[in-house]
Amino acid sequence: MLLRWIERLLAATHTDLARAAGVLPPETVLHMVDAAALVASADGPGAGRVTRGEATETLGLVRQLANLRRLGMEHARTRFEDTVDRLEREGEPARTVLLDRLAALSDRPEHARLLLHVAGAVAAVDGQVSGAEQEMLDRLARTLGLPTEAQRADSC
Repeated sequence: MLLRWIERLLAATHTDLARAAGVLPPETVLHMVDAAALVASADGPGAGRVTRGEATETLGLVRQLANLRRLGMEHARTRFEDTVDRLEREGEPARTVLLDRLAALSDRPEHARLLLHVAGAVAAVDGQVSGAEQEMLDRLARTLGLPTEAQRADSC
């Protein structure tokens, strides 16, 4: 079911990707990095929870979407690591603050869908999405005013 969800999300975002390529505002790119960190760290604090694959997937997707050069990639990498550290250190209060900040994209549906696409791809990078990651994806979708995985499944 999850793979079908990701396939539908990819298909739905293809048009958004084409429209947004190269024109994403810097703040939206940083929101994507933060959302990926939010989902990657959903499994909880501790060494090895956020995998190298999750970080690599985040940076690869952001680089592709935003056409980042070397300096921008370094900033994105640092942002990802700092966000993961803050989320692990502060827990739920930091997640709530971050979700509130990401809610600003709800008035830009194409950017919200791209952000959810990046976060979903990061969650699935290891071939499975944990229950905690799925909960965070659903929470992120609700924050962005997008349907959750369960709502999408009901519509199939």
